[in-house]
Amino acid sequence: MKEKRMPVLFSLLLSAGLTCTVLTGCAQKPALSAELSSVETAGTAVSETETTAASVTEKTTTETEPAPPARLKFQPKVCSSYMEDVFGEKMCQAWFSLVDAMMEGKDTFACPDVETFDWVIGQFPHRCFPIVEDMIAYGADPDHPVTDGIGHFSYTVPREEFTAKVSQFAEAVEDILNETVKETDTDFEKALSLYQYFAEHYTYDYDLYNALQTDVLKARETSANHVFFEKSGICCELSTAYSYLLMQTGIDATVMSGDDHQWSYVKLNGKNYHIDPTFALSGSNQLAYFMMDDQQREDTGFPKEDFMVTSCYTQEHPAPAYRADDHTFSELWETDCDAIDREQKILTLRSCDENDNTKTLRFSYKGF
Repeated sequence: MKEKRMPVLFSLLLSAGLTCTVLTGCAQKPALSAELSSVETAGTAVSETETTAASVTEKTTTETEPAPPARLKFQPKVCSSYMEDVFGEKMCQAWFSLVDAMMEGKDTFACPDVETFDWVIGQFPHRCFPIVEDMIAYGADPDHPVTDGIGHFSYTVPREEFTAKVSQFAEAVEDILNETVKETDTDFEKALSLYQYFAEHYTYDYDLYNALQTDVLKARETSANHVFFEKSGICCELSTAYSYLLMQTGIDATVMSGDDHQWSYVKLNGKNYHIDPTFALSGSNQLAYFMMDDQQREDTGFPKEDFMVTSCYTQEHPAPAYRADDHTFSELWETDCDAIDREQKILTLRSCDENDNTKTLRFSYKGF
């Protein structure tokens, strides 16, 4: 199998130099407050009109209960404008054709040429459908995977196992989404809720980090799947998982790397922002790495000249000169989030100084 453009080796090498700084700060924050709705039901009224053979008449009045919120559904086909910017529309369309084929149990898909096949197989599953990454490979003739506009691939596991694992993955993703976000949430609310979810549910995998420092080849392969199923990961896994969940909610997201670290890069209201879920795991100064502009990202130790967006193969598929220059959310970077008021679009934030004196403030995110 051709391995040139497969992402695993890059992820391992990228992770090998990762340094994870554990932040310190004031007392641990409470979780985002839950929004509860109450349902009132009228009592039962009983009216007796006669004491003879006539039966007792019961009248029950019940207020109409609101319909349960729509459950967010797993989307097999997700991608982002960043992927299209870097790899082109032709490759994105070939990727969607490959996903359709996998979901239908086929082993061929519409693919214009070998170059497209190589890049789609090598780059897209890792970021856009993590569970299938190790379950598909080149077809019977890896040197000629495309004939007459048709790409040929194979499965590394029996079809029944493939279907079961995809189903398990879809269920896990749906559970996270429906526990965390609402269909009516704004993109900002989705991004914040998922960021908070990572901070509260996942841990950093120091065992993998240490293994990568001593022997890269003996360390397990990195994958967002470990985050979803093992509740733990390193930077390249955490950022890929976070960006993937954002894409599941309809938010444009990808990954960005620089100086042996990887984080998420997102687009809200047409503007780019850096979000680093790895540093959210520390729990204190929790929003210091949320909705960062380029300057804040640099101030946290990652110079802009090292940034690589989506792919490390910048010579063959360079990214546009993206800019993250909106500092609307700079007030958040020294705070923890105590509560979110979705109706008023207000965050209740808490900050503390070096003497552990706390201050509460409110931040409006209307328009996002």
